[in-house]
Amino acid sequence: MTLTNPYTRDSYDVSERVFAQRDAEAMPELAGELPNLSEYDTILIGTPVWNDSMANPIIGYLEQTDFDGKTASLFWTYITNDGTTERDFSEQTQNAQIADGLSLRSANGISDDEMDQMLRNWLNKVIG
Repeated sequence: MTLTNPYTRDSYDVSERVFAQRDAEAMPELAGELPNLSEYDTILIGTPVWNDSMANPIIGYLEQTDFDGKTASLFWTYITNDGTTERDFSEQTQNAQIADGLSLRSANGISDDEMDQMLRNWLNKVIG
């Protein structure tokens, strides 16, 4: 799955496009088939935080996906502020049981062992 009109590498251009898409309530168009979730009970979704919420392509994916009978959990990365990311995920994920998410603030200063332990703890809560 890709974007029909990918973002540029220019952060100002991306920021303007993100706000314009959100204002118009028109997330970027996704190309290709959406993943088949029928064989899974738990779905893990990752996103960077863009302007205080999930990245627009993830919002677009959530708008197009029915998680009926699934458990969904979000993990997200951010530098200074994760905004409303977790709440937005809960509100925009259709028909899913929402499990605890994992917020990962800038990994600078976190050892590999600490990161492994954080991930293990989260995965044990979400998938057992």
